[in-house]
Amino acid sequence: MSRIFKDSIQAFSQEDEHLAREIVEDEGLNNKRCDALIETIARSDLSANEAVGTALWIRFLKRIEAHLSNICSSVVLPVHRLDSRLKYEKRKSAYGSMERGQDPEGDR
Repeated sequence: MSRIFKDSIQAFSQEDEHLAREIVEDEGLNNKRCDALIETIARSDLSANEAVGTALWIRFLKRIEAHLSNICSSVVLPVHRLDSRLKYEKRKSAYGSMERGQDPEGDR
């Protein structure tokens, strides 16, 4: 886990797209590892307190890893390259030209 912190800092601060892409692509594998660990804990002989505490700790680490991956995704696809504003403008103009009660996407 400490490796992903170091790599994420490096990828973000140096705008290293290759390293950032690796981190983003590894997120799925890391999620599967965390889920497998939790499943192993659920089947273990740990006491309820130990099992719950350990499972929550793993879920917490999984969530941190997801946040780090999201940060790295901003290096791979920077915010200024996202077209969300264009999509918003298209949606806004579609709704603005419609009569009240009509669906700009068509009948659903």
